Parts: sequence; structure tokens; C-alpha cells
Amino acid sequence: MVFSDTSTNQGILQEIDFLLGTNSTTYTTNDKTRNVNRALEMVASIIQSADGKWDWEDSNNTDLPIGTTGIVSAQQDYSIDTTFLKIKQVFYVDENGQKQELRLADKDEILELDSTDTGIPTAYTIIGNSVLLDVFPIKGTLAYPSIKLQVYFSRNVSYFTVSDTTKIAGFNPQFHRYLSLSASYDYAIAKGKEIAQSLRNEMAIMEKKITAFYSGRRQVENRNMKVVGLNTNNYK
Repeated sequence: MVFSDTSTNQGILQEIDFLLGTNSTTYTTNDKTRNVNRALEMVASIIQSADGKWDWEDSNNTDLPIGTTGIVSAQQDYSIDTTFLKIKQVFYVDENGQKQELRLADKDEILELDSTDTGIPTAYTIIGNSVLLDVFPIKGTLAYPSIKLQVYFSRNVSYFTVSDTTKIAGFNPQFHRYLSLSASYDYAIAKGKEIAQSLRNEMAIMEKKITAFYSGRRQVENRNMKVVGLNTNNYK
């Protein structure tokens, strides 16, 4: 379902008006957009809980959730983008392109290091907006910056803006109606409308369906998953 379609009234915004009997004056596009985005966050949370490891990615993202940055000699601390929700895996990539997954260590283990602790990293921790390695990378004859850190992460949903029209939510279209139901519910609660409980009941039914679909989908993906390509992003 597209965000807005004023020609055929098939969009999310138009369905909200249909459910509530509102219009762009009584329920403004700004307010609808805010509440649809809140519903989008809720759907992402439901999928996260159902999917376990957050394997789901918003289909509006055009690249893979992978970031790379070059290792700097004697540098332990590497900054990360604050828009990432969760770091899933960190790999050390050597000059030959061979990857070694780093172990997630306790913060105390990493913070006890001093500049004499040098070598090839085997572990990391996350502190604030930084990935900290368990050693200060050695200088030696290694070919910096061909040696890299590669980070796999989960990221947030792609939000709608008030000017969007043909953009669609990045999850199964069977459940797009949840966005209009939820935004309608927010309005009904704020205005004391009797329809609020009916909307909430419909939302609860769809929440169960979303959970069932994405918890079952993980089993199918594990059997059929294959690598189709690799894009990298410099996140430093």
C-alpha cells in the first residue's frame, strides 16, 4: 500500500480518512505521518521479537547493513554511526581479504589495556559510539589501510515524510493496513471516539499475524539462504 494516493484513494492516508471520516483539515497530514511512523516502529519491534536476531531488513534500504573501515596502526578506538540500532558481528579482515570474527568481550577486559598491548585483534567491545579492540594493532609490515574492520549491524526503519506519495513500507504488504489502523487508533483515542476499541481489536489480530509470519519465515530463510552480493559502507 502506497503512502498517499489521491487519485484512487488507495493509500494509507486515504484509508485513515475512510476509517475515521476525517480529512486533511480535521486530521492533518503532519499528524497522520507522525502516527504512521510510530506504527512503523511498532511493526519493526514486533518483527524483531519474532525474528530473534533481527534478520529482517526494511526493503527501502538500498545497500546491505555492512560497514567497513581501515585499521589504523596503534589505534584501538573506531567510531560508529549512531543510527545503527545494534552491532551484530565484527570481523577483522587481513591484507589477503581473509576474515576472522572477533569475540564480544566485557568492557572491563578492554579498558584495562595500555599501549604496550599490541598485536592482531581477537575481541572487541562497544562503548558509547565506538568499537574498541582488545589490542592496539601492531605496526610491523602490515599493509594499512588494506587491513579492515567489517561490521554487520541492524538499522532502523525508513520513515515516511509528509511529502511521500508512492513510497511503501518495507515489510510484507499483507500487513501494511496495520499502519492505517494504528494511526486511526491514535486519533480515536485522542478525540475520545467510540471506534477506538474496534481499531485496537483489529490491530491485535494483525499483530498476531505479523508475529506468526516472521517467526515462521526465519525457518524457511535458514534452509534457502544464499549470498547474492556484497556492498560495503564506510561508517567511520
